[in-house]
Amino acid sequence: MQNMLKLLMNSRFHLFLSMFMFLLSLNLFLNFFVEIRSWEGYLFLLLSLFFTALSAHLINKNSESEKAKNRNLRFPTKI
Repeated sequence: MQNMLKLLMNSRFHLFLSMFMFLLSLNLFLNFFVEIRSWEGYLFLLLSLFFTALSAHLINKNSESEKAKNRNLRFPTKI
């Protein structure tokens, strides 16, 4: 529960989550409400899909690094 609160208070998490939600809504808008007739439209759709996947990857990478940091803090290694 404490880790969840730390994650919710993290400003970088809010940035990535807002970016992810914006790009996901942009994808849904392009897929369902815009009739794409040119190659520029398909390029824009592919770019928005790419950036949605990239932001999801960055969110996952950020959470993995936070887990590793917490693990190192709990079990410090002696040199």
